[in-house]
Amino acid sequence: VHHAKADPDNINHIAAPMPGKVGAVAVLIGQLVQKDEKLLSIEAMKMETAVYAPVAGRIKEVLVKIGTAVNSRDLLIVIEPVDAKAAK
Repeated sequence: VHHAKADPDNINHIAAPMPGKVGAVAVLIGQLVQKDEKLLSIEAMKMETAVYAPVAGRIKEVLVKIGTAVNSRDLLIVIEPVDAKAAK
């Protein structure tokens, strides 16, 4: 399975930090998230790594689900930035 790669210059692209399997997805499309809110977790070698929002925003796309195998830098989630005050 080939996944889209995240654009490293696009802060709105949430990329897999390493290869592994998606263990949990904590957000839904349309949901508002705060900067540093947990978005999902990736399991690799019996360790779980959480992936956090780099910016406050609204979840625009969720491209993976629990059990999805991902490679490093695969695009997982796209966030649409919103004013931090609006996300409260």
